[in-house]
Amino acid sequence: MIYAALGGAVAALLLAIAAYFHGVEVGVDWQRSADLAANLKEEKEQRRRLEAGQRDDDAAARAAVARETTVREITREVPKIIDRTVYRNVCIDADGVRLIRRGVEAANGEQPPGRRPAGDSGEIRDTTGND
Repeated sequence: MIYAALGGAVAALLLAIAAYFHGVEVGVDWQRSADLAANLKEEKEQRRRLEAGQRDDDAAARAAVARETTVREITREVPKIIDRTVYRNVCIDADGVRLIRRGVEAANGEQPPGRRPAGDSGEIRDTTGND
């Protein structure tokens, strides 16, 4: 009878060990399925975000194309103010000749700048003798 009790105890111990390993295997399977479900959920969320990002990129590209193709033409008229004629046969007008003469005189020390000689009217004189 001792052998039967000992055999029953060993059988119960082996049965408990088998149940433990079976429980571990079932727990590992449950964990794998939970991990797989979480991974699938995460992949689905990433795919959704990627598609939303692509839609946003497409919308931004369309807006950029629309913005680049819009052309605005701005025409502004500027009034022309002509004080005196510029293009003539005479290169320097009377004011310019007077200024040049005064500069030459001031440089030569003949007369202080800003003063005109008594008989000088500031007119252009033809010194070549060809009237």
